[in-house]
Amino acid sequence: PMNPSSTCGTLTVTEEPVDAVVLSVGNSSTSEGTNGSFDINMDNNDSIGGFQFTFTIDPSIADIVEISTTDRTAGFTVSTGNGIVVGFSLTGDVVQPGTGAILEVEYSANTGGIAEVCLDDIVLSDPFGNAMPSDSQCGELNVSTGPGECTVQVIHNSASPTVDIYLDGALAIEGFEYRAATGLLTLPTAFTVGIAPAGGAVIADFPFELADGGSYVVVATGLLGDDITPFDLAATATTFGSSGSDVVGLEVYHGSTDAPA
Repeated sequence: PMNPSSTCGTLTVTEEPVDAVVLSVGNSSTSEGTNGSFDINMDNNDSIGGFQFTFTIDPSIADIVEISTTDRTAGFTVSTGNGIVVGFSLTGDVVQPGTGAILEVEYSANTGGIAEVCLDDIVLSDPFGNAMPSDSQCGELNVSTGPGECTVQVIHNSASPTVDIYLDGALAIEGFEYRAATGLLTLPTAFTVGIAPAGGAVIADFPFELADGGSYVVVATGLLGDDITPFDLAATATTFGSSGSDVVGLEVYHGSTDAPA
């Protein structure tokens, strides 16, 4: 006679599949002998309780100076050693679902060259310690050997007489009128802007040190000779060409000299 037998198995049904968390390294460029930075970004649809990964930069090109948290990882403790980065919270904080930087990496550029920066051995966990799937995208670090360059647009927002603008002592823009704007200028990352009444001598110098490869708007604001709202040049980073077919990049600058904040 036969003795039939059977075994049981277990069927587990989850509520919904967990999307892979994407970690990416931002591109960065600077010049030899200067410091620069890049972001490590996270695109996650679920909360993240902790992360770990390894990454290195060719030491002949750059050395890591510091790794800092961002608004998305406020409350996290980040430890580093031997190329391993570990982020966790002792108080139960999580990286909320979203997209953006979770870490900022500052580096010092040693010599010119291009280095690929990738994340390896990624380990992610949810708030309960369960492993989460991940994917990653590499970034590029470009260190130039010559002096760096940046893109600058100058806007005359000072209700003062027409001025002449000097760059590093040379006349660059003559008869620059109130509410006028220049085109996009390619300038070295370190330069000095001199301001002179039209046809007159320079009365004020404004030195700038900007990031290599960056884009900036320099706004002339305030009033010449006024102690309450003195004349000044303010530089702010921007992204030229951020408009598309269905969206418009907009930045607002409060330059009124007689209106409250």
